[in-house]
Amino acid sequence: MQVKKEVSMQNSLDELYVSVLNKEKLNKDFGDDTGVLSAPFLINVPQSYATANKKVLYIGKETNIWWGKLKHFVDYDDSIDILKQRYTAEFEGGSVTQSKDPLGKPKEYTKEDWKNNAFFSKYKYFRENIVGASVLWTNLLKMDDGGKGYAKNSIHNQKVKEYSKNLLLQEIEILKPDIIIFVTATSTNLKKYDDAIKNAFDNNFQNSKVCEPKRLWIFEYKGIKCYRTVHPLSHQFRKLERDYYKEIAEDINNGFPLFKP
Repeated sequence: MQVKKEVSMQNSLDELYVSVLNKEKLNKDFGDDTGVLSAPFLINVPQSYATANKKVLYIGKETNIWWGKLKHFVDYDDSIDILKQRYTAEFEGGSVTQSKDPLGKPKEYTKEDWKNNAFFSKYKYFRENIVGASVLWTNLLKMDDGGKGYAKNSIHNQKVKEYSKNLLLQEIEILKPDIIIFVTATSTNLKKYDDAIKNAFDNNFQNSKVCEPKRLWIFEYKGIKCYRTVHPLSHQFRKLERDYYKEIAEDINNGFPLFKP
């Protein structure tokens, strides 16, 4: 049964990716930007997720360099399969075809090669501290801006936001999470990312409550308990005294007292 549920979810995701990420339409909509923007961020559902007692989506802003450029996604016939392999390699390691190698020579990835990565340290924290949970990573925006600086924010690209909304909302419908944790709040662009969350849900959410201005906002969407808190890098660099990640994990484990009137 577990395998069937996992396969069913993945098949639905694959159909979604083929439909929304139509390559002719991508070329038409993005033009020269296909050589700048990153390839889209696609999910490959792990076996543990489908039958977990608590299904959790851990949602970041966008990638900071991923597999290649959007034009590589368009050019490779099997790019959806490659990007699913790239997703799995982040967690399990393995070989993935390189985007820039004309011979398709694979690149080897090491399992969870994250060292002191702030973003993945908090992913691991939730995975290890939410009882009975399978935590699946995805992003609010499905492409980064491909820039040369450290930040690859694509929040200013309207087309990226439109594609991302379409994909994320349908990913949620397919994956049916019990809990969503957005780690998208930074000292800059906070309102823009919050607006993108609200827009993704068409402002159709309930029981919205700001627990701590700019730091912790909660709401419900179709019965899903949702948290939005600070991005792990912001938490690390600003040395915040309050541990919002611990508070969220405890709230989930204790039956969601934050959501009670």
